[in-house]
Amino acid sequence: MCIRDSPGSGSSAQELEYALRAREEAMVRDLAPAVSPPPVAKAVTEGDLLSLRVPDLRGDACTEYLPVNVEVVYTSGRLALATSAALPEPGTLAHATLIAAMDDLLTGFGATGIDVLSGYLGIPQGWDGSTQVLVALVPEVGVLGVSAFAAAADQLPRTTCPSSDEDHIVYVAIPQAASVSDFQNVLADLPPELAHHMAHIVQWARRIPGGGNLLPAFLAEGQAEAAVERVGLALTGLWGTEEKSTAILGLPGVELWIPRLFDRLSYFQGWNGVGGTLAGSPEGCSLFGFSGVCEPEAAPGAAWSFVRYVADRFDDVLPGGEDALQSALIDMDPSGDPL
Repeated sequence: MCIRDSPGSGSSAQELEYALRAREEAMVRDLAPAVSPPPVAKAVTEGDLLSLRVPDLRGDACTEYLPVNVEVVYTSGRLALATSAALPEPGTLAHATLIAAMDDLLTGFGATGIDVLSGYLGIPQGWDGSTQVLVALVPEVGVLGVSAFAAAADQLPRTTCPSSDEDHIVYVAIPQAASVSDFQNVLADLPPELAHHMAHIVQWARRIPGGGNLLPAFLAEGQAEAAVERVGLALTGLWGTEEKSTAILGLPGVELWIPRLFDRLSYFQGWNGVGGTLAGSPEGCSLFGFSGVCEPEAAPGAAWSFVRYVADRFDDVLPGGEDALQSALIDMDPSGDPL
């Protein structure tokens, strides 16, 4: 099946991802992946050389890909980092600086972030304390118009999707000839992106073995944004507190996780990003896609606010609270209509 109807080159990263989610939903439904079980993630070790296929978002992400060769340069429990870039020689100050940046990412997010995420959305069948997610840092991702992404194709056998790496992978953009400073900046900003895209991996890993439909694109995106909020508040020690006011936005560590969620919601209300408003919003905007007068940022923001609204109302009445609700949403019969 061809899933080529992607936005043009002028589309935002959010629009590209949202369109990919919608095309993947149709792809998985039409390919009936239950006839062949999804792959099991492969653990890697430092020094491993891997030949990966970066699904090409500009065309059919199931069959078209960009080949890359990477080396695994760092592993720590639940996360592994691999890159095609030439790194500084061991023993140099530049190499020590790079290792420190990787340490910061893997100790600050690493196993804790993945455990919070899987607890929030439900642990996929076969996942355990050693299940690893590979982060591939390659320039090819930037060519596709996004800073990072994960693809449902990777959760299908390569015999079904030739672009599949048959693994749990988040592809991350780095500049061509990336410097140590470039790596530092990418790694420092990466945790929310990892939480978002790993949320999609959990969604797929839980639903594809059920033999049918993925979540609707708007719900998949809204839940992934809610997962960013959940992981961010947990890692900053704020999850479960009674603080619900805007004061939370000024607390240490929160700035990386929460303010952009409200920015995206503001786009839905008509903010144009520079202090003005767009005529016809929010009435002319859509929760379910990028149609209407809203900025492309609006769809994930509005979808997040919808998931947050529902979760807040079930939190105190559903056994297990919000975590149980999010897991139940993924449990919706994948062979039926998930909407």
